[in-house]
Amino acid sequence: MIQINPTIYFDESKLLSKQTPEFQAWYNENVNPLINDTLKPDILDEYKRPKSYTVTVDVFSVTIYLLYINQSSSDWRCRDFQLTIKTV
Repeated sequence: MIQINPTIYFDESKLLSKQTPEFQAWYNENVNPLINDTLKPDILDEYKRPKSYTVTVDVFSVTIYLLYINQSSSDWRCRDFQLTIKTV
C-alpha cells in the first residue's frame, strides 16, 4: 500500500476500478485531468494506440497503463487501468 495522504491509500495489486472510492476520487481530481491531447504517451502498442502515460502529481510519479477491451486497432475502448505509483 502507498499512502497518498493521511486518509487515502493506493493498493498496487488492484486495477483502478477496484481501488477505494477515496482513491478513485483523488485520481479523478488530480491525475485524470493531466491526460489530455497535449500529453505524449510513453509508448504505443502494435496498433499505434497509447500503451501508457506517466504524469507527476505532487510527490508522485503515476504511470497509467491502458487495458483495452479488444486487441484490435479498430477498438480503442478501455476496460480498466493499471497504475504504478512511485515517490519522486
